[in-house]
Amino acid sequence: MSLFSPISQTGRPLGIAAIAATLLIGCGRPPEPADPEIPVPKATEDASAGSEMPPMVYRVRGTVRKVTDGGAMAVIDHEEIPDYMEAMSMPFYPKDPAVFADLEPGQNIEFDLHVDGDKTWVENVSELPKSAVQIATEEQ
Repeated sequence: MSLFSPISQTGRPLGIAAIAATLLIGCGRPPEPADPEIPVPKATEDASAGSEMPPMVYRVRGTVRKVTDGGAMAVIDHEEIPDYMEAMSMPFYPKDPAVFADLEPGQNIEFDLHVDGDKTWVENVSELPKSAVQIATEEQ
């Protein structure tokens, strides 16, 4: 018998199962009290509902670069959308293509961007004067 073989109180070697049971019993004890100096994140009421964000509507300003398929999609260089997205050029889609049907490249516009989970759409488009949109993109 080696020095490293666990011995029971009866003098017989302990089996692997007995060692595992001893370790598991020790793991079931309650955790030590938290250090009051270290902040512990609190669960929020929204945590039970999953990580989905509530539907949001952002007012966005930008310059139309391209309109396709009779208004089904428009590529727009948009300003930063605070608390959502940095300024960039990207496609936007309306629920109703009539929303983009009269847009032309170069127009400055303002619109409502609806975000509901992984779905987005544009409504309430209005034209703005050229000086109203400030976009810091590479293509200008």
